[in-house]
Amino acid sequence: MSYKHTFITISEDSSASSGLVPTPRNGKPTIASIEYDLIKNNPYKYSRRCTV
Repeated sequence: MSYKHTFITISEDSSASSGLVPTPRNGKPTIASIEYDLIKNNPYKYSRRCTV
């Protein structure tokens, strides 16, 4: 599945008002913070591409 050229919003009944940047724990990066940094620093490099 690809979300290219798609604006994704949160559900109308969600209580979330914004997202949070994942932070390291105990001085070590978490999987979420590593993935966030990879995507943030290389926004199109790790996107899924359809090869069909």
